[in-house]
Amino acid sequence: MNKKNRFEEKLRKQILKNTLVIVLGAIVIFTIVANYYENYNNERKLNTSNDTIRNQFNSLVISCNESIASMNQSDDILFFLNHPEDDSIIYKELYHINNITEFNFDLVLLNTDMEIVFTSFQNESFDAVNRSYQKLIYRNLENENDNVTLNYYAKINGNYHEFTVVAGKLPNNTIALYYMKDSNLINYIERKPADHFVILDSKNQVVASTESQLVKQMRKISFNIDDTMVKINNLNYATKIKSQDGYKFISLLYKEDMIDRGTFVIFILLAIGAIAFLLDYYAKRISQNTTKSLSILLNEMDKVKKGEIQEIVISTDDEFEVIANETNDMIKEIHHLAERNEQLLDLRRLMEIKQLQAQFNPHFLYNTLETIRYTMIMDQNVASDLIFKLTKILRYSISNGEDKVSIREDIEYIRSFLDINKVRFQERFDYTIKIDESCYDCVIPKLIIQPLIENSIKHNFKTKNTLSIWITADIIDDQLIIEVEDNGEGMNGEELSKINEIINSKEINQTSHIGLANVAKRLYLQYKDSSSLTISSRVGIGTKIAIHIRLEE
Repeated sequence: MNKKNRFEEKLRKQILKNTLVIVLGAIVIFTIVANYYENYNNERKLNTSNDTIRNQFNSLVISCNESIASMNQSDDILFFLNHPEDDSIIYKELYHINNITEFNFDLVLLNTDMEIVFTSFQNESFDAVNRSYQKLIYRNLENENDNVTLNYYAKINGNYHEFTVVAGKLPNNTIALYYMKDSNLINYIERKPADHFVILDSKNQVVASTESQLVKQMRKISFNIDDTMVKINNLNYATKIKSQDGYKFISLLYKEDMIDRGTFVIFILLAIGAIAFLLDYYAKRISQNTTKSLSILLNEMDKVKKGEIQEIVISTDDEFEVIANETNDMIKEIHHLAERNEQLLDLRRLMEIKQLQAQFNPHFLYNTLETIRYTMIMDQNVASDLIFKLTKILRYSISNGEDKVSIREDIEYIRSFLDINKVRFQERFDYTIKIDESCYDCVIPKLIIQPLIENSIKHNFKTKNTLSIWITADIIDDQLIIEVEDNGEGMNGEELSKINEIINSKEINQTSHIGLANVAKRLYLQYKDSSSLTISSRVGIGTKIAIHIRLEE
């Protein structure tokens, strides 16, 4: 078996074995954790609900006991018990406890003859069963030093209800009874996160229940309170019971709601994260054990890319050593070709710039010499000045100095060029130069402005008798903006589109606008996308050409 096959077979077996272990382990772990989480979440919700129900019920009982204790120490209450004509003080105490607890209590005061001293039940006549129950409460209070909490089932205001009664002694052998009706308890107590709850008294009779199906005859519960799972209306519920002070508090949670959907999604994501971590760990183990050669090769190639070494050196005695040797030969050839290409590109770029820079318009030279000829006859001083300026222009144009110059140098050249044209066209031509002080030291390609002026003179004097040119330069938002504007004939949309197409092509063709194409090409060669040449024009108004060059920091 050759080296390549040995590597592939070893890698295949390692991946297969480890992947199977990871997948099977993930399935087992997920099943165990999901089951544990469901049970834990179910227990947590039921405990939370049970604690809430128990605390809220106890807070009501405590409030009743505190109110009875307060009445025992109140002179106003003692006065009422001796003179029961004005019951406003009792209503005040009742309203007070109702407000602080936000629960609707009813209050009854009885004397030793079981006669009603005060009642908050409206239009109520206690029946025989009820009166007998009051006597039972009275006897319980006689045997107890503290208040008592009892329950009874009675007809009040024409309806049967289960009542929780907190009873306590008042002065003059009077007893106070606070009534908590079952329907009020159901509305008051917060059952969430459980779906239902049941409160049982010491005899396992239902005090309050959110579901009628949970209650049988004689106010007994319809299921075994020791069961952890019950079925009601063909629905499965998990149950949890807690006891305190003789009462039992049972919470019921619908089975399908045991795991909150949002929490379950989070759990799944965490499980996926754990599995991904294990996969990553085993993937690294596999890589370390079966791809050492590949790691060495990649490390060496990275060093070559960073320039730390010139060739890859490995001795792994497998197919990766062969790859390294072949790569070394390829790297050497690429370096050789890259150097040649870089030299050729530099040479081509320099030749293109020099060629474009050297494209001096022979018509300008011819027209200037002709102007000098007839000026010598009319005014030799003017002719001498023209010759001097032409000499400066020629020297500036053909000098072998830098490709880039300051705007100050180029504008000095431009002034000579414009002055010659001013002599040639006399009053038919004038110009204005306005350069911001911040621009004078900015560096631009040599002879980049002159073709724009020459283009304006050439095309506008064909159709117009007079021409004005404005040359401006300014720096806006880190960009040098040079504009050449005239009041010439202008162009329509079709002509402007053709010129823009020529400029954007970055190619110099045989065209009447070779000067503009020349400028666009030079800008692109030297600045790439950090420069642009834009033209705007309106027929009968004129044309504006703008050069934008982003300044280097």
